[in-house]
Amino acid sequence: MPFVVVQIRAGTQVLKPWIGVRVPDNSSLNDVYNDLVAGILDQGEPIDDNSAVQLNNVHVHVGKSKKDLTRVDSQCTVAEVVGTLGNFIEFTHDANINRTEPLQCTNAFHILTAAARTLTCVPSNVVVHNQKDKLKNDIISWLKKNGVGWSLQYVETLGNKFLNTLADVMWYIDGNHVTLSSRSCAVPDSFAHFQGYNTPEKRKRKRIAAENLKQAELLAYSGTLFELAANSFMKSDAWKCLYNAILRLATNLRKYADFLNSVNMAIHHNKILKGADETDRVQLLQSTAVIKPTFQARYKQLHTAIAHADKYEVICANDYSPVEPTKKYSFFKELQVPVKCVLFTYTGAREHLSFIWKVPLEGDEAPEYLERNNKNIAEIKNLPHYHTRAMRREFVHSFGQVTNSKPALLREAYRRLTGDRSAASSLTEAEVDARVAEMLELEDPDLICDLRVNNAGRPQEYIVFLEKCQQYIERQVETAVDDRRHDPTTSDGDVVTHLATAMNTRHLYDSVVKDCGDGIPTPSIQWLRLQFWPRRCNSLSATRQKGTLRIKFMVQARQFRKSHVDVHYASSLFRYQKEFAVKFREYCSYISCDDKHTIKVGEPGFPVASAERGKQVLVDMNTKFQVGDHDFTKFKFIPSVHLDIAIPEDIQGSFYRGKVHVGLKDSCFESSSGLRHMTELRQIMEHSDTIKPMLLMHTDGGPDHRTTYLSVQIPLIAYFLDKDLDFLCAVRTPPYHSWKNPAERIMSILNCALQSVGLMRTSTDKEELLKKCGNTTEI
Repeated sequence: MPFVVVQIRAGTQVLKPWIGVRVPDNSSLNDVYNDLVAGILDQGEPIDDNSAVQLNNVHVHVGKSKKDLTRVDSQCTVAEVVGTLGNFIEFTHDANINRTEPLQCTNAFHILTAAARTLTCVPSNVVVHNQKDKLKNDIISWLKKNGVGWSLQYVETLGNKFLNTLADVMWYIDGNHVTLSSRSCAVPDSFAHFQGYNTPEKRKRKRIAAENLKQAELLAYSGTLFELAANSFMKSDAWKCLYNAILRLATNLRKYADFLNSVNMAIHHNKILKGADETDRVQLLQSTAVIKPTFQARYKQLHTAIAHADKYEVICANDYSPVEPTKKYSFFKELQVPVKCVLFTYTGAREHLSFIWKVPLEGDEAPEYLERNNKNIAEIKNLPHYHTRAMRREFVHSFGQVTNSKPALLREAYRRLTGDRSAASSLTEAEVDARVAEMLELEDPDLICDLRVNNAGRPQEYIVFLEKCQQYIERQVETAVDDRRHDPTTSDGDVVTHLATAMNTRHLYDSVVKDCGDGIPTPSIQWLRLQFWPRRCNSLSATRQKGTLRIKFMVQARQFRKSHVDVHYASSLFRYQKEFAVKFREYCSYISCDDKHTIKVGEPGFPVASAERGKQVLVDMNTKFQVGDHDFTKFKFIPSVHLDIAIPEDIQGSFYRGKVHVGLKDSCFESSSGLRHMTELRQIMEHSDTIKPMLLMHTDGGPDHRTTYLSVQIPLIAYFLDKDLDFLCAVRTPPYHSWKNPAERIMSILNCALQSVGLMRTSTDKEELLKKCGNTTEI
């Protein structure tokens, strides 16, 4: 439907002003005029026959603007004229003005004022990316519900400013409505429902602790609300209720900001009055002659420790106090002791530590009394500090990048600056740190030297072992399978072979150790790995490998997975099937079936890789890692896997345990089909101990297992009748999701057996005929 802008004019009088409407493509201009006169298109008042203007000889003009118009025939369709001339259409006709009825003159200013009062436009909804966008949309809906808004020309300026300001204020105070109410600064009822958006626990990333309201932010938001309330549109009758609510919210925010200011001033005043020495509190406790039974039970362990301690022997009272903060506070506040003691509270640690010791009943002014007490206080203040590894690591990382200093020097600098006495991470690190500390104490940097200079001329301990390894490599280790095309030999003399005997370092290590006698020293496996030739000589890891043994690692890998719209539906079916199996586990068998990918078989004398890509294996330096290319194969065989699942007792158990049956089929003469699969299953179940009356099957979605095919349904029915079953349920996986089949877990075990293996068939008496065959049909 095209969009057009139309107008009806009679002489100099405008009967229908310019308005944009949508009209059908096949409508004629005459139809558009009749609908506009009747008030159908613009939803306005119709032009009646009793108008003071008599209409005659209608003319139609079309153009690309209001001033550039071309006259056209009224019988033309809208699609014809709009596509050629433009979308501005004006209907004009001759008019005879009836002077018997006077024309009413209207004040244009009154019309604009009335339109401004009736328009209630609000900002458009924003795209929701987070909770704050959702808050803005809820505010817009709230404005529509209250019937307030702005004129069309001010909605983008005043409207968006109001929306953003109110959203910022409600977002900031979200979660603190109760706090404001406790100080008689409650949020007005009109805005009380705007909460639950700024919740840190709903964020996807790391939670951020909710910050308390701050005086500066509250004053800023309060001033913004007062400025918003000063706009002229807030004085209208429609905005009266919201105007009062905004003023009340701004006043309460400023009131709470003043309260925070008074609290901050009091805290600052207390800090100024408190001396530096008052952070460590010393209290003299007089002996209590009669202690109530309740206090005796509470302080029994502490009283026992004080009684067995000598005079001026320091006791850590925190070891006898409760862990809960409130109970711990009352424990020390109401402390009563049977003898005269001194209680010292040390606040220099992360947790306040309280120490207590006995003092003589008399002699408070004696020099010994003051000296022993000050000595205890000085020793307590020198308690060691223990920092976390993260704190030390941040210091070493920050200053190590700038100064390019050694980590040992940075650790010692951190200890000396912070007083950290944390233990080293290892014995080696502790020994290095002790040497650095000694060097700094004696101011002699020559104490640290590289002792590796003494290794020159040192005899190698594992020469015989390395010779045995090289002999084993030359005798046994050949190349493994590769899926890339190479010639049998290369110009530099590298040999092409097809099987690797040593699959990994441990296999090589164990094989060489068997050849070594009892008197030959053997290294560790990791040391042997570092003697290999690097796979890439220009990599960073190559600096750690010596290349003594001319062998290296190579690897093959390939994976693919694709999505499907029915994956959720198929997963639900799989879960329902498992729940059914658990419910009737005593009466049903659960079978998972699948065919492994076809395995290529090479021609006589031309082996090919059994697996397209494999794991890393050991190869000789002078050999290539390859076999024949699979493009030249004619024969394949297919491993069929049947997993007789051991049904667990509940749905949370594993459905990947049970008996595994693997069969091999020739792809030419024993193609996979539903009948062949059910025949294989029948043979497997004949060797089973018991035949249960229910059978559940889970297969992939191939044509030989697709349950919607008749070729699969008929063998299922035949098996059902042959075994006289009471229930049979077959479920398949969705396309591209055969990995959901439990039998797929067995494929990785088969891959291990097929790694680094090249396959070829033996010769037959039909070789001349087979050479002429190019595909399976011809064979």
